[in-house]
Amino acid sequence: MNIIYVANDGNDVTGNGSQGSPFATLQKAMTVADCIDTIKLSPGTYIEEDLITTCPDVTIMGSGMESTFIQPSSLGSRFLKVQHNGIAIKELTIQNFSDNVDGVGIRVDDGSLSLNKIHFKNNTITSSLYDGAALHIDYYTSAEVTQCVFSENVSYNSSSSEGSCIYSDGELNLINSLFYQNNGNNSS
Repeated sequence: MNIIYVANDGNDVTGNGSQGSPFATLQKAMTVADCIDTIKLSPGTYIEEDLITTCPDVTIMGSGMESTFIQPSSLGSRFLKVQHNGIAIKELTIQNFSDNVDGVGIRVDDGSLSLNKIHFKNNTITSSLYDGAALHIDYYTSAEVTQCVFSENVSYNSSSSEGSCIYSDGELNLINSLFYQNNGNNSS
């Protein structure tokens, strides 16, 4: 197992992902990560969007919900699509994503996901055909959500859109998490 470091003052061109020479983006770290690697994000705000997992058993570790933030550069994007088993995300905030897709925060498309101490804040689905603004768990997939906070997430106000925060067709384990000020039709 390797630890790959990412920091706001890092560099994707000259950095090598070490603690002394970190990358600047999670996207770069994900392209070099091997299975069972950990990507460690220093405190800061990271502009990341439309990422897709590239191998199983990777952990993305922030420095705390109050100090590590992931957000898009503009409207019309999702943070992460999970397509592998054993993906873990810990101790960060995913905020301000907005698009016409299921799970603008995270979509578990294939595989399994473990979330621990994640704050999903102000993520919005902008079309009536999609579900789960913060998290969408597809058929035959699974997610364990532990000590997470869901606030100000919004699904499109229509009778066909479900899950202002989470929509699951797969297996969901929800443990000690807090939900407040989320909004959506046919959802809670």
